[in-house]
Amino acid sequence: MEQAARVAVSAVLAFVVLDLVAVLLATDAYSARSDYVSSLAGRGSSVWPVEVAGLALFAVAHLALAVVLVLGRRLQVAALVVGLAGLVLGAVSVLRTGCPGGEAHCAFAGNTTSDWVTSAHGMTAGGYMQVMVVAMLVAAVSAYRVPGALRWALLAGVPLAALAAYSLDRLGGQGPTGDTGLWERIWLASNAAWILLVALATPRPDASVS
Repeated sequence: MEQAARVAVSAVLAFVVLDLVAVLLATDAYSARSDYVSSLAGRGSSVWPVEVAGLALFAVAHLALAVVLVLGRRLQVAALVVGLAGLVLGAVSVLRTGCPGGEAHCAFAGNTTSDWVTSAHGMTAGGYMQVMVVAMLVAAVSAYRVPGALRWALLAGVPLAALAAYSLDRLGGQGPTGDTGLWERIWLASNAAWILLVALATPRPDASVS
């Protein structure tokens, strides 16, 4: 369990670093404020290996946290939903949207390949958005079953889920000059923060609990 918690923390931090590297290496026309995160991983992106690796590791973080929840505190339902979120996010990293003009403004102004892979990417990304919000709320409902810092970490899922849901509402359809990328990163940061909080708050097997 302790090892799984370490994997969750390390994988989240790796995702943050790799996304930052991808943004720094992307073409000048790419905007972290207005462009989608997954455009960096798109087919046609100049930095797709970096962002795909980051998204895949972020998916691993979800799966590792699911292991922590089910083995460490026996929160099976919460673990199941978090694990499902991780699997769906893994699919998002594999089913890459088509960006024939590169990562800048992909999915805007016709700069998207209309094929089944792009459609599947949109469906899985939307599914991940919804499942992860549910995961945080389900885990919060289970908070009464655990003691100490972990209880508060699980309860933090309520405001973080609210922030994620608000961010998702704000990022919809803003276009290449809007704040799509900013709101998407706030949403992802909400998910990442929750994973870190829960993983770091999980007590060691030999720790005393009350």
